[in-house]
Amino acid sequence: MFIPLQSVELDAFYLWLRGRLSPRQPDDLALVFVICPWERKRLIVEFCESFKADARVKAFYQYFNRLNKSFLHY
Repeated sequence: MFIPLQSVELDAFYLWLRGRLSPRQPDDLALVFVICPWERKRLIVEFCESFKADARVKAFYQYFNRLNKSFLHY
């Protein structure tokens, strides 16, 4: 059964991007995620791998793809 992305996962991803969740990732990557769409996949995979949550990559992709499509309609 596929479970959609949960808000706690999104919060954790944001904290990880900001460098607040993992001492191994001290840089703030939030701007990279927003400004460089070609880097998003790599960042999502790196986040999921760092927390042994490889199975959740699909949920992140679906969430951000839906979000991206909703912005294209404006």
